[in-house]
Amino acid sequence: MSDSHWLDRFDGFAELREAVDGASLDIAWVDSEDEARDQAPDTEHMPMGTLWTQGVWELNLEMARHKLLVATGGYALLNGMGLDIEPAWYIDEQDPSKIWLAASSSVPPVYWIDVELDADAMRDALQSLMPPPEEAPRKQLRAIMGYEQGLVVPNVYSGQLEEASPEALTNFWIFSPFRFAVMHGWMTYFSRSWAGYDMHSGRLYIWNVDYVPAPPSHQRVVRRVSDANGFAYPEDMPIDLLGVVVGFDFATAELLQNQLEDTPDDDFLASVIVGLGALRYDDPDLDELIRPYMTHESESVRRAAFHVCYSYGLGDLMQEALASETVEDLREWLEEGPAEDTPLIWELPWG
Repeated sequence: MSDSHWLDRFDGFAELREAVDGASLDIAWVDSEDEARDQAPDTEHMPMGTLWTQGVWELNLEMARHKLLVATGGYALLNGMGLDIEPAWYIDEQDPSKIWLAASSSVPPVYWIDVELDADAMRDALQSLMPPPEEAPRKQLRAIMGYEQGLVVPNVYSGQLEEASPEALTNFWIFSPFRFAVMHGWMTYFSRSWAGYDMHSGRLYIWNVDYVPAPPSHQRVVRRVSDANGFAYPEDMPIDLLGVVVGFDFATAELLQNQLEDTPDDDFLASVIVGLGALRYDDPDLDELIRPYMTHESESVRRAAFHVCYSYGLGDLMQEALASETVEDLREWLEEGPAEDTPLIWELPWG
């Protein structure tokens, strides 16, 4: 057993250390309390390669309080640049009733997994961060990410916020603690999730994510982040994929469909129609979704429906709408017919 007796003042830790050492988990306990305090999580700066909402950052600060690094190890994964990623273990010195697993020391506290003080539970938590087997069933989702002109990311050289162009996003994510650099296919380190995007007309980004649904330990993290964010992410999303998408929009077709049925505001309805069109642009039933809005009483709603038809090749609907449309510039648009080129300005499906 290690000589880390300073930990034994916390209830259950003498027994935990003995059980962990006996279970051959390859975990090394921090030797001194001074070292544990020196390596407490840094909250002075937002980590590079991550975005934050106000609520999630405030939760991160709260979770970092009173945390001490007590151990490292349990696995070693390559980060795509020849370096090993090693997990880190923390406790809250004011509430040491559980131990917190950070997938790596670069992962912010808000994404840590809470683990019982039990060697088997620690083994299970480590296993939840291991790459899944190739045959594991995967889930694919599209979601609205946001418009380029409405998204910003930190410039990797100056730190100043800049418009989230594809080039800016590429540079930003190179420094992410959650995913491989672009040359490795935009795959997350631990769950091997894919996170890519398309850009549609109007410079609208659409997420394309592909992942193995996560275990309950990750789902607790997702719920915690969703509550702080005021927006619900898919509960089965792995935590490293969650760390990639937080700070951007993530509005799925299911969410927009519910908003389509509930919203009384015509301008908001128009934006939902455009978003649903982008998410379902290759759906053979897209015309049935859009048809009711081609003759809507609101011009902004009709304009949104015409935009979807123009962008995604629904020429028959455009011809149908000519029979009732009276606004001259909209008639001209309908007479022009759908765009001849691809609906995607920039495409990178599934990573």
